[in-house]
Amino acid sequence: MSFEDIVVERHDAVAHIRINRPQVRNACRRQTVEEMAQAVRQHTGSGTKAFVLSGDANAFSAGADLKQMRSSTNEQRDANIREVWLPFLEGINHSKVPFIAAIRGHCVAGGLEIVLACHLRVASPDAKLGLPEILRGHIPGAGGTVRLPRLVGEGNALRYLLTGDSMSADDALRMGLVNEIKPAEEVISYSIALAQRIASLSAKAIELTLRSVVGNRDLSMAQALQEELQMCIEMREDRAYAEGLAAFAEKRPADYR
Repeated sequence: MSFEDIVVERHDAVAHIRINRPQVRNACRRQTVEEMAQAVRQHTGSGTKAFVLSGDANAFSAGADLKQMRSSTNEQRDANIREVWLPFLEGINHSKVPFIAAIRGHCVAGGLEIVLACHLRVASPDAKLGLPEILRGHIPGAGGTVRLPRLVGEGNALRYLLTGDSMSADDALRMGLVNEIKPAEEVISYSIALAQRIASLSAKAIELTLRSVVGNRDLSMAQALQEELQMCIEMREDRAYAEGLAAFAEKRPADYR
């Protein structure tokens, strides 16, 4: 399937989705997000065990396309968030397979909100991340004020939400917003290799791990521990569990295909 705003490449069990609007620093119009969602649907269930999201070498994404926003009514802007952005980001966050964000250059506003919905984040040293909406008399509307504090803590999040400042890759790493920093020319290849490494493991174990971490985060400690135990019991009934034990005993790589 051909797309106008994105490029999709397949690397074995990994699907790499790249925002391809360099003329506007990969700003996302409604069509861009719709195409990304369509690409995810297209590859989900087709042997894909991980996704990598990126922009081009100059930017991950400058956020929502302000030109489109300025020509839209408030009702259209609200519908864009409710009908397109939020379902797409919630789908990423609650996916059965991991999403890895490969971040180079600017990653701000809606661009950062896409990154926040991912499970892992790899950045280049020159990456600039931020939620500058307050500088435009606005606030984030696709998870910025919700997901950022949960990742980096309320104080760290408010430092950037209330000023609109951008954070460096080093600051993002220190706060736990990004997992690793890699040279700009290696960010994409490293992220794909990381995704392939995860994809070689048990799909069931990956799904249950994501479900436990993401799905149980709003539960009490006692409830979350009970849910984790039930998932552990469920995992022991999958053939991957027996394969993992057998491979360990026989001193060979496990085959989770």
